[in-house]
Amino acid sequence: MDLQRVLEKCGNFGPYQILLLGLYGYTNIVSSLHYFSQTLISFTPSHRCSAPVEEYSQNFTERLSCSVIQYDVDRTSFRDYKCTSWDFEKESNYESVTTELAWVCDDAYKLAVGQSFFFIGSALGSIFFGYLADRIGRLPACVLSTLTGASGDFFTSFVGSLPMFSFTRFISGLSLDTQYVLMYILVFEYLSPQHRTFGLNIILGVFYTVGLMISPWIAIWLGNWRSYLWAASLPALGMLIFPLFLHESVEWLLTKGKFDKAVNNLKSVAKFNGRQVDDSVFDEFIKHYREKLNSAQKKSSDTSLGMLRTPRLKKFTPQTLEEGEIFAKGEKWYFFPCFSRKRQPNKSESQLESANEITK
Repeated sequence: MDLQRVLEKCGNFGPYQILLLGLYGYTNIVSSLHYFSQTLISFTPSHRCSAPVEEYSQNFTERLSCSVIQYDVDRTSFRDYKCTSWDFEKESNYESVTTELAWVCDDAYKLAVGQSFFFIGSALGSIFFGYLADRIGRLPACVLSTLTGASGDFFTSFVGSLPMFSFTRFISGLSLDTQYVLMYILVFEYLSPQHRTFGLNIILGVFYTVGLMISPWIAIWLGNWRSYLWAASLPALGMLIFPLFLHESVEWLLTKGKFDKAVNNLKSVAKFNGRQVDDSVFDEFIKHYREKLNSAQKKSSDTSLGMLRTPRLKKFTPQTLEEGEIFAKGEKWYFFPCFSRKRQPNKSESQLESANEITK
């Protein structure tokens, strides 16, 4: 008896699945606040140079975004000065990292550097937390991923230099994709197939959009990019209570051979959903997956090195690879291309070639 049939008996769309969907929606709001933080903190409003009155004559000065042009009295010549300070047209008086640290003009590259490290962290984080999820489980990896991103946002709010800004944005980017993908996997597994479209896609679209909609209003209400990062990272602490309500992936437990833990999770789901399931169902379930795991481990012991196991195989394997043979294993076909070394003709082939030359 496979997992889907057992879940039907335990309840694959009941109170436990409703709880899952609610927590999944919360995860998407946290994820959207985290994702949109990179855009909000680096917002660059319109700006121009601020020219002190004592240094320039305002009647003959033109202030641009990155320079000040000072004309002569007759306006026949001018001098160009780089800005040392700027006047920003702030949106609702919102202070971004650009306006506070004046990362514009010659320093505008600093925002691009920080954003690059953010997405580099995203790429590496997908690999790292994907590996971690296979090692320690989907649920702990999901919680650690979310807390890692939140800690990156929190520590970003205290920085004022490019090196520290890049480092904290890298830490923040580590959880960009994994924090809701891992939760997606948990919900997907416990939901019935006919409810997965609503339970995953609709919930994802609605709650993620809600998070994106409220993000700029939170930033404007708080008025400062540092305060926004505090507010965006605070909801991630709610992930700490997820292990109290959610169960680890049954599929992951089965692949690790933790059959008793998988059965306990399913029994807990059945109890939460108000279902009564006979122990014989779980006994048959364990027997099915134990045989499946043993079969998979036996098949995995056969590798390409087996072609060199016996003296006869050692003799013919190089020739087979050289001539370009096709092998079938189950339903998969493997083709070994020819090597560049030319095969030496045998005695009968040499005699035939000689005869053909004499005939010609």
